[in-house]
Amino acid sequence: MSKYKYIMFDLDGTLIDPKIGQINAIDYALQYFNIDEPNKESLCKFIGLPLKESFVKYYSFNNEQVKIGIEKYREYILNKGLKEANVYNGIIKMLNKCTNIYGFKDYLFDICGSNLDGTRVIKQELIEYAISKNNIKDKTSIVMVGDRISDIIGAKSTQIDSIGVLYGYGTAEEMEEAMPNYKVKTVEELEKILMS
Repeated sequence: MSKYKYIMFDLDGTLIDPKIGQINAIDYALQYFNIDEPNKESLCKFIGLPLKESFVKYYSFNNEQVKIGIEKYREYILNKGLKEANVYNGIIKMLNKCTNIYGFKDYLFDICGSNLDGTRVIKQELIEYAISKNNIKDKTSIVMVGDRISDIIGAKSTQIDSIGVLYGYGTAEEMEEAMPNYKVKTVEELEKILMS
């Protein structure tokens, strides 16, 4: 039986591969500003990181451009992008095994995310919200699973364990810098840790 009673999963790059939908959504937002990114693969750098920071870092957007860029991104995601994501192989099987330990009828018992008004976009805030909302008292019973440095930093900032997955969109160097409690290369390796 797992030592973790509560497993927090990042979505993009951890449970699902959002690549096609997110690249298309970023490209859609950039096209609004007449920015043609010839190398669409380079837009993968946006996946799993806050949009505001990414637009500023990679395209030097000002506050108004960031606001419009996020609106355009969400417009595409809501209309098409959500349907363009794929669940990673082995995820459903792993969730079924992990949640059956505790007798959950469904795979997940709560879903928490960022708000459209820009709040809870920092992973620490989101983790703290989930802990508070679910009235979790014992932080040693929680683990955060994610593929980007922000997932691991968010876990550390809230004093919970973390597992960095290398099959998502974070790099090995990013995970070395973040120093999660565990690093895994595959869903099967993740399942072993969660089940031990």
